[in-house]
Amino acid sequence: MARVEAGTAPLADEDVSAAVRGRCAAWEPVFTAAQLRLTADVQHGLRTRALPDAVGRVLDALLDNAAEFVPPGRRVDVHAGRCEGELLLLVGDDGPGFPPEQLPLLLRRFGRAPLHQNTPGSGLGLAIADEIAHGSGGSLTVWAAAPHGLRFELRLPAAQPNTERWYAAAPGCGGTLPVEIANRGSRRAPAVTSASSTRRRRRRGRSRAPGGGSPGP
Repeated sequence: MARVEAGTAPLADEDVSAAVRGRCAAWEPVFTAAQLRLTADVQHGLRTRALPDAVGRVLDALLDNAAEFVPPGRRVDVHAGRCEGELLLLVGDDGPGFPPEQLPLLLRRFGRAPLHQNTPGSGLGLAIADEIAHGSGGSLTVWAAAPHGLRFELRLPAAQPNTERWYAAAPGCGGTLPVEIANRGSRRAPAVTSASSTRRRRRRGRSRAPGGGSPGP
């Protein structure tokens, strides 16, 4: 964590979709034993460039907190997707929650709400998750959910895909057709042949005889 705080920790590509699905699957037995329902709604193809295993470590801290403080019979929902050019990870529950004035304590080192002063643990899990989020160029915030419960929101920069999207005339449909190509340094759009251009070439070919002369009568 010292390198995170100093801003010298290296960043790495991370498959966010796989990380969220994997961590939720790993925590499922813990939630089942605690009589909690864990759900996961994960968009496909999410990637970020962040501290190594940033999403997995932050999600571990959030799910550990939920398993500790959400009462049996309640639910915890995990959502991962894109929002306004960023990756958004939401972890919400329908537990009792906390008074709004106590929410800032949750992300502080050794911070504890008055009702949980005697709860075992270091009180560092959520604070470390917050530092990982900021060290990755993102943010971690906590909100009071309605009508009760908590909602944690992790935002991270979305990694640029190694593809370029071009739009060219779609033959025969009059619209546009997305064409994805691998980004290998060339920024030229791939050639797309339309039906009309093909017909024009055929007409030009018929107007010229073999050998370059004009066609006979």
